[in-house]
Amino acid sequence: MRLRYAYYGRLHGMRLASATTLEQDHRRGLRFREKGTNGICAGVRTTREGGPSKYPSIQVIAYDCQLACIDPHQSQNATITGVLTVNDVNDNFPRFSEKAYYFTVIQGQASPGSHLGRVSATDFDVETNGLNYSISGAIRAPKQSFPLSNAPISIEAGTGRLTVNEPLREPSYSFTVVVTDGVGHVDSAAVVISVITYSQQTELLFDAPFDFINKNEKNVVKLLSNATSLTAVVDRLRQNANFTSVLAHFLDAHGNFMDVDNALRFVLLG
Repeated sequence: MRLRYAYYGRLHGMRLASATTLEQDHRRGLRFREKGTNGICAGVRTTREGGPSKYPSIQVIAYDCQLACIDPHQSQNATITGVLTVNDVNDNFPRFSEKAYYFTVIQGQASPGSHLGRVSATDFDVETNGLNYSISGAIRAPKQSFPLSNAPISIEAGTGRLTVNEPLREPSYSFTVVVTDGVGHVDSAAVVISVITYSQQTELLFDAPFDFINKNEKNVVKLLSNATSLTAVVDRLRQNANFTSVLAHFLDAHGNFMDVDNALRFVLLG
């Protein structure tokens, strides 16, 4: 991460530093040589709190690097303590936690105003106004597309939360979400929402504790997807006495729902 700092001060009549841009060195702190100081250079010892991008206090030490004259009665260096303000250069792109998000809605249970799920992204830079989420393009269903002006689903710009605008009557909805930072850096991800009935879910039993399956849900999804050559979507986990029940459904390569019989056949063949 590139850091931009500005520090002005005097140490025994010498100006220590001026505004500059430098690369962070976690091992040695920050070191620079001021022009026209005849060998006088300064090193900065930093005190980090709350992460490498925060330097609430510094200690600046000026050294006589050429040792042109030596006075045994005076120190060859001097120290001043000050406050360093660090401004993070916004040079990182935001990144979604997933490249594709899958959400499940039980038919008839998603009323207008209810929440479907949330997409999230992170950015290593400090974003004063946060990240902005939006839907890009139309929302697609198997037999029609919905423009954003009349979309059945919307997204909260500041949180990435997906909300139902009207009853979901299509079996599935797919669209692209975009996240933008304060200087226009963007990332995108796919979203697929399946509207299914209870009978369209497949129940799989795992001889493992609930906490273990919950912690390794992504590995379970990967295992089922590889075994069936389909996209497995875990809808719910249920804890039983001696095993964990996984309710899931499966999608083909085009995002279309695969019924239970075909999904189980793929599992058995795998």
